[in-house]
Amino acid sequence: MKTIRIVSFALAFLMVITGLTACGSDEPQTSGTSSTVSGTTTATTLENAAVSTTGTQSGEPTVSETVSQDVTTVTEPAASTTTGAAVSTAATKPTGGNKVTTTAATTVKTTVTTQPQSKPPVKPNPVKLTALSTDEYYGYQYLAGNGGSTAVYECVASGIEKMQDEISLENTGVALSEKDLKSVMRCYHADYPQHFWYNGAYSYVMNGSGEVLSVKPTYTMTTSQKQTAQQKVDKAVKDLLEKAAYGQTEYDRELILHDALADRVKYVDGTNAHNLYGALVEGKAVCEGYARAFQYLLYQAGMQCLFVEGTSVRPGSSKGEAHAWNVVKINGKYYHTDVTWDDQSDSLFSVIHAFFDLNDAFIKEGHTISADNPYPIPSCNSTNDSYFVHENIELKTFTVDKIAELFVRGNGTATIYLSKNTVNEFLTWFQANLSDISAAANLKGKSFSIQYCGREVIITTK
Repeated sequence: MKTIRIVSFALAFLMVITGLTACGSDEPQTSGTSSTVSGTTTATTLENAAVSTTGTQSGEPTVSETVSQDVTTVTEPAASTTTGAAVSTAATKPTGGNKVTTTAATTVKTTVTTQPQSKPPVKPNPVKLTALSTDEYYGYQYLAGNGGSTAVYECVASGIEKMQDEISLENTGVALSEKDLKSVMRCYHADYPQHFWYNGAYSYVMNGSGEVLSVKPTYTMTTSQKQTAQQKVDKAVKDLLEKAAYGQTEYDRELILHDALADRVKYVDGTNAHNLYGALVEGKAVCEGYARAFQYLLYQAGMQCLFVEGTSVRPGSSKGEAHAWNVVKINGKYYHTDVTWDDQSDSLFSVIHAFFDLNDAFIKEGHTISADNPYPIPSCNSTNDSYFVHENIELKTFTVDKIAELFVRGNGTATIYLSKNTVNEFLTWFQANLSDISAAANLKGKSFSIQYCGREVIITTK
C-alpha cells in the first residue's frame, strides 16, 4: 500500500509530498490544499481517499489500491532572515505514518544570487528531417546479420502495406519453414508500427514438404477505413514533426516528441489503444499504443527506435504487469524510454522524465525485458544522453547549494534525479534543511509541493 504524507511546517510554508500511486494517465490523484494566514500554515487533505488504477491492455490487470494519508506537524526554529548567515536546522522525525529512513547532517549555507532576467532566446531555424529507411529498422538488420530472410520480410511488408488478403512467398526464392516464418513475422511486426491496421495475427499455407507458400494476415480495418485513417495519422505525424524540427540535436528532437506524445495521449483502453492510430489520432492508448506511436515518430525524425516487450512494476504499485516501452538510439548509444509511465495527465506536472533515456541498471529497477522479444535487445550502458545527466539535475549527494541552484534555475521549481539515494532519504534530508534552502533560494514564505515517480522528484513553490 502506498502511503501519501502531508507535512505542515510552522515556518510560514507548507510542504505537500505526493507519492504517485501509479503512472498511467487515467488514474486520479489524491490532493491536498493549503492556505497561509498571518504566518500560520494549515493543511486540509482528503482522508482515506480511494484510488483506482486500471491497466486495460491484455496482460495489464486491474490494480486497485486504497491510499491512506497521515498528517504530521513538525515545528522547527524560526529561520534567520540575515542574508548569508549560517542556519542550523535539526532533523525532526515525523510522529506517525511512514518511517523516516535516515537523517542528514546540518548544512551551512550562503545565499544564491538570482541572475538578472535575460531576453528570451531566439528560436532556432527548423532542421530538415529525413526519415529512417526501412532497411535500417532493427529487426530487418537482425535478420540480415543472422541468416534470416530479408526477402520474405520485404515481401510481407509490401503485401500488408497493400492490404493483400494472401501474400505469396513463392517468388522470394526462399524455402521457408514454420519456425523461420515466425521469426520473420515477429521482426517485421516489431519494426512496422505504421501498419496499424495489422494486429499481428496471421495464418499460412504450406506444401507437403513443410515449406511455407503464403501468408494470410489479419486486418482490423477495411481498405477504405484504412485510407481514411491514414490521412488522419499523416496529419498528426506532420504536426508533431513540425515541432520536432526545431530540435537541433537528436536528444532535443526525442525530448520534443516524448513530451508532445505524453501530452497528447490519455491512458485509456479501446479498439485502437494498442496501435499508433489510437495514440496519435484518438488520443487514447495503453502502453503498446504509446510505444508504437513513439517508435514511428522517431523513425520519421531519422532515429532508430525499438519496440520492447516485458513486464514492469507500475510506479506506486508492487505488482508486475505486462508492459511495452522503447529503446532509442541517440548519438550512437542505446537508451530505454518509457513514455507511458512518464505521462501524468492528472497530476500537478502532467509530463515527467523519470523514464527518459535510462541505462539498463536504472530501467531494470522496475522493468524486466522479456526473453521472448523477436531479437536480443541491445545493451544500454551509457548515461551521456540520459535526461538527468543532460539537464544537469542528477544528485549523487545532497547539498543546500545544489538544491537552491535548481530552484533558482527553475524559477521556483526544482527537478531532481536521485541516482544514489531513495526518495525517503532525500525527503528526510530536505525536511531537515528546508530553512537553509528557503533562505538560500529566496523562497521565504513559500509553500512547497512535491511530486515524485521512480527516481525523479519535482518540488514546486507557490
